[in-house]
Amino acid sequence: MTPNASIAIPRGPSAPLTYSVPDEWVHACQIGSRVLVPMGRRNRRITGYVVARDVEVPADWKLKAISDLMDAEPLFNAHMLQLFEFLATYYRASLGDAIRTGLPAAFNITESRYAAITPLGEGSLDAEPLLTKLVDGPKSFRSLDCSTAVLLRLEKAGLVELQYELDRPSATAKTVNVVSLNGEPLEVTLKAGAGPQTLYELLQNDGPQVVPSLKERIKNHAGAVRRLTDLGVATISRRTVFRDPWRGAELERDTPPALTDAQRAAVTQLTAAVDSLAYQGFLLRGVTGSGKTEVYLHALAHVLAKGGGGIVLVPEIALTPQLAGRFRARFGDQVAVLHSGLTNGERLDQWKLIKRGLRPVVVGARSALFAPIPRLQLIVVDEEHESSFKQDESPRYHGRDLALKRGLIEECSVVLGSATPSLETVLNAERGRLKRIDLPERIANRPLPVTELVDLKVHAPVHKEALVSQPLLDALEETIRRKEQAIIFINRRGYANFLLCRTCGSSVDCPDCSVSLTYHRSTRRLICHYCGYTEGIPSACPSCTSETLSQVGTGTEQVEQVLAEAIPGARVARMDRDTTRGKSLVKLLDRFRAQQIDILVGTQMVAKGHDFPSVTLVGVLLAEQMLRMQDFRASERTFQLLTQVAGRAGRHELPGRVIVQAYDPEHYSLKRALEHDFDGFVVQERHNRQRRGFPPYGYLVWCRIDALDSEEAYRVADRVGQHARSLVQAEGLRVHVMGPVPAPIDRLKGRSRFVIQLRSDQRGPLHRILRTLDPRDHQLVGQARLAIDVDPINLM
Repeated sequence: MTPNASIAIPRGPSAPLTYSVPDEWVHACQIGSRVLVPMGRRNRRITGYVVARDVEVPADWKLKAISDLMDAEPLFNAHMLQLFEFLATYYRASLGDAIRTGLPAAFNITESRYAAITPLGEGSLDAEPLLTKLVDGPKSFRSLDCSTAVLLRLEKAGLVELQYELDRPSATAKTVNVVSLNGEPLEVTLKAGAGPQTLYELLQNDGPQVVPSLKERIKNHAGAVRRLTDLGVATISRRTVFRDPWRGAELERDTPPALTDAQRAAVTQLTAAVDSLAYQGFLLRGVTGSGKTEVYLHALAHVLAKGGGGIVLVPEIALTPQLAGRFRARFGDQVAVLHSGLTNGERLDQWKLIKRGLRPVVVGARSALFAPIPRLQLIVVDEEHESSFKQDESPRYHGRDLALKRGLIEECSVVLGSATPSLETVLNAERGRLKRIDLPERIANRPLPVTELVDLKVHAPVHKEALVSQPLLDALEETIRRKEQAIIFINRRGYANFLLCRTCGSSVDCPDCSVSLTYHRSTRRLICHYCGYTEGIPSACPSCTSETLSQVGTGTEQVEQVLAEAIPGARVARMDRDTTRGKSLVKLLDRFRAQQIDILVGTQMVAKGHDFPSVTLVGVLLAEQMLRMQDFRASERTFQLLTQVAGRAGRHELPGRVIVQAYDPEHYSLKRALEHDFDGFVVQERHNRQRRGFPPYGYLVWCRIDALDSEEAYRVADRVGQHARSLVQAEGLRVHVMGPVPAPIDRLKGRSRFVIQLRSDQRGPLHRILRTLDPRDHQLVGQARLAIDVDPINLM
């Protein structure tokens, strides 16, 4: 049999393709190897990954050969392949896309496709309007916004020529010049104190030097290097260096504090599990401020002492620098960081250091789960309840659930930590799938913050435009007088929710999405928070031309302004996605920690994991805002968010206070959060879920169909729904099919959207239907797009 290999191709066929392996690579081509392979009629070269060797194929098959072997060693091992195969199967994605998700973007090399008009095509512009886009020169397939089939038809007719060009990698290894003495004698006398003499002594005493680093130490360092090389006593070579993801941040080592009895008991259980070298799953449920992070640190110290490694997942990039800094302070240069804020080059370098075993601790967001740690012994998922662990694009995996699967595959321990664990995790602990460990009290027995509910029907906001009541305003002024700090939470950024015409009642909406535009005063622009569309402030209503446009609602930007005006001298800042891009996030947090800010106004970002010793007051402006969402998890998310944001107050020596404003103060999620009653909330919420058959007492799949034309989107959605119903009836599957119905946001980025919900009390029947739904099936979806979301979190 001719040596062959099964190749999984990202953004290619759903199943792996088989290629022959040239003799020169028979031994080097292994499972996990990255290769270039030809695909399609024009043999377009594309990145693929070897997932099997020497599979059985019919003797008369004529296989295409692998074009190139890209690396000296495989990029992933058998354990990771098993994880990728599970991801692809369970979340209904191709194996190639699953692998692509788990590797740095720099590894994916492909050929870009371009179309150029021919002389024959120049004479057919009237017959084929698409050709007019090519008159000025070749254009990429993507920019032409048409199907590949159309371009292939035009090529066959001789109207266009299709061109292919291999892309350069998005990141490569970084190299620098290094100067060193070569052992040849110095036969001239260098001028004392001059650059060449200083450099010569430096090289004698300290050894080779990176040339760019000499700039600050030696005047005209380039000339000094050139002088020594001209004299024949020094040599310049190239050396690979790794980019610094900490970007020059100083390393300040810390000293482990003494553990509480509860922390010590938790660490004992986790280290025993690590020593067993077998899979064990844990729920670490600790109230806010109980020291969960210190438990993680002690458990990881034990792992490192045994020569192993660990992964710590955090839900938000906003938390990654702070939490990663704590692990780096404890473990120094053994810590790698992975998150979307890094450049492709920085991510590539971190990945290589991890794979070589030089960074055995990895802290990062969702994708850090795929870090190639050689001896993985512990995975921690901090704030496991957070929805951001679920990926919104294919493959739509859940980082928490996949962490448990990786632990099972690699026979290591997995810890899910939270003050407000999800109902799914609570139920798994009750059913014995996870061992529950509790940290019931804060460090040093510090009390949980005192809570106060302000009924906005009784205490109308004194600053209506910012929803600030008098009790909250008084508390803010008192906090600042004591030279303490406050956090104000409102779950909407911008200045005003929308512009409303008082004449006709219309709002100024996004032309591409079924949502209103949010007014941002700092930029004097209206912005769509879903697609990014932006426009200036209209002078008149777009619907009736009346000049009676008013700002309605509030956001972080307006609250920041109102508080700065209402409390003279108060230093007020804002923390939302508009103010935390790039390095500004770290600078903002550093200023708040240094007490250069009195009041921090923010969205959900202020609620998650931050630890500020001087924060004694937390105010929540409109607590029930999330309860109005079309989501069966709305009550749970409200309870979790209120508990988390309240937990920022009084975490150290100073006692904390929480003021929650609401128009509906009787809702159980608000009352239980104010009473710090997690178990009471679970009892009530699980009753509602169980009665309606929603997770964790049932399983869901959402099929989202979208198209440029609304009628086309509905036709395809109806076809998908009828297909599912026919299969349910034919095979007697216990699946309820609902829809198609318009999505809660029924138009997004110019595309109309419909959803079909599949619900069952078992996973098997749902996956039986999903195996028959292929988003690439042109007969099924036509020009529409089908997205399959298993265990959906975002129902918008």
